[in-house]
Amino acid sequence: MMESAPRRSMLDHIRNTAGSKTVERSAILADLKATHIVTRFDDLIDAELELMLAHIMSGNADEGYAVAVVGKSGAGKSTIVKRRLDANPSLQPFKDEYDNMIGACLRVRTPPGCTAKSLGLAILRHAGNPVADTRSDPYIWDQVVTTMMRKQTYILYLDEFQHALHAPNQKGVDYLANIVKGAMQDLRWPLWMILSGVPDMLTFIERDPFKQMKRRAPVVSIDELSDSPDDGNDDNDDNDIDFMGDVLEHLTRACRLDLAVPLSREFLRRLLHAGIWRLGMTIQIIKMAIERSLWDEKSGGKLVYRHFVEAYQRISNCDEYTNVFTSERWFEIIREVNEDGTLTTTVSGR
Repeated sequence: MMESAPRRSMLDHIRNTAGSKTVERSAILADLKATHIVTRFDDLIDAELELMLAHIMSGNADEGYAVAVVGKSGAGKSTIVKRRLDANPSLQPFKDEYDNMIGACLRVRTPPGCTAKSLGLAILRHAGNPVADTRSDPYIWDQVVTTMMRKQTYILYLDEFQHALHAPNQKGVDYLANIVKGAMQDLRWPLWMILSGVPDMLTFIERDPFKQMKRRAPVVSIDELSDSPDDGNDDNDDNDIDFMGDVLEHLTRACRLDLAVPLSREFLRRLLHAGIWRLGMTIQIIKMAIERSLWDEKSGGKLVYRHFVEAYQRISNCDEYTNVFTSERWFEIIREVNEDGTLTTTVSGR
């Protein structure tokens, strides 16, 4: 009897058929993704997580509460929260005595046009307990609490929670707020929540249902690195510029590249301005420049200025006249972040 060939995944197939350079670059990109940037916000989020876990461990809480993490698009809030969750040993999943995977925290991306039903269904799907969308809202949210209790999950992390403001009508937002509040006050298994989103999200947790809870939601703000190069706070600007220079050197080393760009004040200001003075967007541009270097056969393993020009062009679809890295009047180029995480092509001057 012939033995059947071992089953392979599609990733196995891709790895076995890809060229050696692609495999090498893939390994470098994996190292880049795994590289952690320590920020001034890490300790703030860690402190909130430790306090939340202490309340959970006390065992006598009759209701949970929410922590809000807010920042503008491109600030890096989602990445920072996920990194801090990954770094907390108490929040790592493990197998129970029945070989079932359980974890204290469940991560869910809030669906666009969020309603009580769509959010509840998304939570249940991520928890591995999908139910039909024909079920009523009360049934779905009863299943949310029941499923969390069965899986011993105490904390829900809801990313992009500003979508909760896009309920079909004003009544829908109030209704959703009451549903979420009810899940945190369920006596069978009160839930704690981490909500991250843009600052508009705070209007949700300022609604009456949340104000009636014993504990108001603390807010961690992922601030911009600086409002502008001309904000009048030169000391703060210099600190942010030095920090970003360190980040650039750290990420370049992690990818085994040589940094061939002088870290002048002007270059770093251009870099921060390109990232609209937001941590997440600035790091994204650095990573895209690193990608350009890895695929540049002529660069000789060096990260050069041209790669930043190309990275910014790629993320904003700009021309040389509206490219922060080539324009003489780069400080007049103002963009915002699109829904898909790219920069707007429309430019507004000061």
